[in-house]
Amino acid sequence: MKKQTIAVGVIILITLILCIAALPVLPAQIPIHWDTSGRIDNWCDKAFLLLFPVLQAAIALGMKQVQRIDPHRDNYKRFASTRHVFVMVLILLVFGLCLLTVISAWNPNALNVPMAITLGVGLLFAVMGNLMPKLRQNYFIGIKTPWALEDEENWRKTHRMAGRLWFGAGIVMMLFSLLPKELLMLAVLCIAVTIAGLPYVYSYSLFRNKRTKGEKND
Repeated sequence: MKKQTIAVGVIILITLILCIAALPVLPAQIPIHWDTSGRIDNWCDKAFLLLFPVLQAAIALGMKQVQRIDPHRDNYKRFASTRHVFVMVLILLVFGLCLLTVISAWNPNALNVPMAITLGVGLLFAVMGNLMPKLRQNYFIGIKTPWALEDEENWRKTHRMAGRLWFGAGIVMMLFSLLPKELLMLAVLCIAVTIAGLPYVYSYSLFRNKRTKGEKND
């Protein structure tokens, strides 16, 4: 656990150093939003960069605290290593967004932003899909349907199904990054809706089937 905490701290420190080093050489205004074709459509003061390491620290500290208020707090010990990987992935994602912002501020045409974001999100989905089956019941990480939170078997089956779905969706999304910019947003939206909705439907179907069998047995 100490090694993982140190690793998270090192990444946050690297992000902070990157932001501080970049501030003097970047223009006063930096990009913070791009449209679906990759054109910058919103700017803000470059001091915004300092929010990236703050966000990373908030994620790391927040994930340490949530288990204290989670009714399933005892389960956190059962997936401690998975939770650490989850935090690390989020911290690295924020670092990637910070790096993307710095590069785009320095040279707006240096990156194909829609492709970069689609690749990053696809990789995130694939990694999350790999972690899903290892999660145990909790109120903060995973597919938190009411039926899965009440039934450990429902949780296990739902996350096993969701893990395969998210991993496959992540691979497909990374391949979709090669599509024309105009089609990327639609493709990403379709994938996001699918991986968000299907696990809920599946979890409810497990609950309904179990209830139906129980009524028949009665």
